[in-house]
Parts: sequence; structure tokens; C-alpha cells
Amino acid sequence: MDALAALSTIAAIAVTLTGFAGLLAAFRNSDRWQPVELFAVRYLLLTSASGCLLALLPIPMAVGRYEEFWRPCLLILAAWLLLTIAWTLAETFRRRTRPRRPIRYFVTQAAGLGLAMWAVVTAVDSPEPDKAAVYLWGLLWFVATSISQLVIQITHGLVSSAADLER
Repeated sequence: MDALAALSTIAAIAVTLTGFAGLLAAFRNSDRWQPVELFAVRYLLLTSASGCLLALLPIPMAVGRYEEFWRPCLLILAAWLLLTIAWTLAETFRRRTRPRRPIRYFVTQAAGLGLAMWAVVTAVDSPEPDKAAVYLWGLLWFVATSISQLVIQITHGLVSSAADLER
């Protein structure tokens, strides 16, 4: 499979998720946002927009036929994964916002840390196809995290709406 085709597919999925995040915010039932809801929407936007931008990053370098462009892409991916996870953990502990699904939250963060380390190791000494594959795994982390957040937001919204209807 062509890595650039996979990148454009991932970018399209990430843009779609970003749009859904906007719809969630626009059509929200209440004007009062709880801290956990603000965090979840920010996290959804961060991961979906990051997935899109990181998916587009290698395309100009590939079109320009730069040699070994996967190495810098992997290092940028690793740095961005670490920054995203650091922001997430800081928001969680600084604001004392308990995640709605703590096990899923910590598994996601641990997987992201593992992917960041894998990206650095692969960037240092691996053949180009391996670098492209690891880069795609990192992008899939962003997309999967976005999808997870979207599902949590939608199901939470449905539960809240159902509770409001029963009153």
C-alpha cells in the first residue's frame, strides 16, 4: 500500500472528526459546560486536528523527493505525542478533572508514550518502509483517540438528554 494514500485517508478521517467535535459544541443542550466536558471537547479537537496536520506533513517532502523524509517526520510525531500527553496529564491533574473512563484514559496515554518511544527508536535506525509504518501507527493513535472521545461525548450527551426527558 502506498503510504501517501494512507496519509490522505487518515487526514480525511481526522478532518471529519474535527467537524463532529464542532457539531457537538454547537448543538449542545446546555449553556453551562462542566470542566470534564470542556476538557473532552478540547482533547477531541486536539487529537483530531493533530492527526490531520501530521498526516499532511510528509506529503510536500515526498512530492519534493527529499531523501529520508520519514526520519524528521517520526521525530516530529514523537515530540507531538509527548506534548499532547503532557498537556492531557497536566489538564487532568492541575484541574483535578477526573476522566469519565479512567482505564481507557490511562491505557490511551500509555499507548501514546509507547508509540513516541517506538517512533524515536525507528527514526534512529530502521529501513524506510518501517519508518512509514510506524508513522502511520502514530497517526492512527490520534484518530483512534479522537474516535474514542467522540463516542464518549455522544454517549454522555445521550444519557444526559434521556435523563432530561424523564424529568
